[in-house]
Amino acid sequence: MNRRWRLMTADDCEWISELFAIRYGPRYRWPSTEMWFTNIVLKSPMLFYPIRTENALCITSVGLEPWHPQEIEAFINTLVVRPNYIWEAMELLRESVAWAKDRGATRWRFQSDTGNDIEPLMRRLGARKLEPRFVIDFKETPDGQRSNR
Repeated sequence: MNRRWRLMTADDCEWISELFAIRYGPRYRWPSTEMWFTNIVLKSPMLFYPIRTENALCITSVGLEPWHPQEIEAFINTLVVRPNYIWEAMELLRESVAWAKDRGATRWRFQSDTGNDIEPLMRRLGARKLEPRFVIDFKETPDGQRSNR
C-alpha cells in the first residue's frame, strides 16, 4: 500500500509550528507546544502516535481511567489540517484507528478542535456522535466566543 503519511520527528518542529499558527492564530504559543511535543509526545511512543501528511497532522494517545483500568481508550489529542486540505485527514484518521486497535483499545474518541466540519469524516470512519458536550469559557476568545456566565 502506498501510504502518504509518516511518523513525526523532532525535525518536524518548524513545520508543526507553522501549521499550529495558521490554525490557532494569536492564541497559539510555540514554546509550550514544542515542550509538549518534544518532551512528552516523542518520548512516549507507547502512549502517543504522532503522524503527518504534507498538509495535516494527527496526534493520538492511549490512556485509561482508574475506575476501568481494563478499558484502554484512544484519543485524538489534535488533528490540524492546512486550509483546503481536510481530505488529507482521512488517511491519518484511519491510521489512528488502526493504531488504537493494535494497542488493544476498547474505544477510539475524537476530541480535537479542528475548526472544520469533521462529521462527514467521522461518518466515513463509522464513528458515532457522542453527545452531549458542554463548555464554559471564562474569558472571551479571539473569535469572540464566550459562555453565558
